[in-house]
Amino acid sequence: MAKKIVDCLEHYFAGLGYNCAETTLRAANEAWEMGMDENAFRLMGGFGGGMGIRNVCGAVSGGVAALSYYYVRGTGHQSPLLMAKVRRFQELTAARLGAIDCACLMPKYQTARESCLPTIRLVAAILDEVREMDEPLWLPRKLRPLQFEQALSGRCSRIDLRPSDAYAGGHIAGLRNLPPEALEKAGLPQDLPVILCGDDIRVIAQAAALLEAQGHKTIYYYDLSAWTGPLITGQED
Repeated sequence: MAKKIVDCLEHYFAGLGYNCAETTLRAANEAWEMGMDENAFRLMGGFGGGMGIRNVCGAVSGGVAALSYYYVRGTGHQSPLLMAKVRRFQELTAARLGAIDCACLMPKYQTARESCLPTIRLVAAILDEVREMDEPLWLPRKLRPLQFEQALSGRCSRIDLRPSDAYAGGHIAGLRNLPPEALEKAGLPQDLPVILCGDDIRVIAQAAALLEAQGHKTIYYYDLSAWTGPLITGQED
């Protein structure tokens, strides 16, 4: 059976005296077998005690660091799955524990005997859960066919996310063919809405996460399988 982060916590926190952030990352490194360099753990020293001012709980910061090391692919902007996991981790922690900041969690869960270890255990259990769950999807607002038709005549960026051969075989006029990995350098205006079109919900989610990370605020998606209008063939700029 795979080791859990919670199985490794006491050794680092009570046994070796690491703070909440250091403990969480070190325990995650051991449980998830990430093989992190020893020097990397030094980065977490200042995140203990909510960065020393009872801000975001050090265990949460350590958890985000663990997810980052495990899931990052190139940069954070290029790692939509990482950002989806980070969001889900913080959302679940806030929902179940009532907050993610040390100022709220410490008086609620700290004990005289174990100090912050009970809090770290709770956060670590959520961290393991988030790693094990299926890819969490963040999707923008879905457009119905009539809404999509109306949007086609407005000012917006309209992106067909399908592979180029599928796009060339038949696409809606006015849609630009861009795979998710090309969005970062596509130069889409941030002041215009973006409509992501496709037939694979996970590809749409990946593209939406990339655009959100770039600062786009108004993103919609349209399921191309619902389109019954005319199509054109060939490539279109």
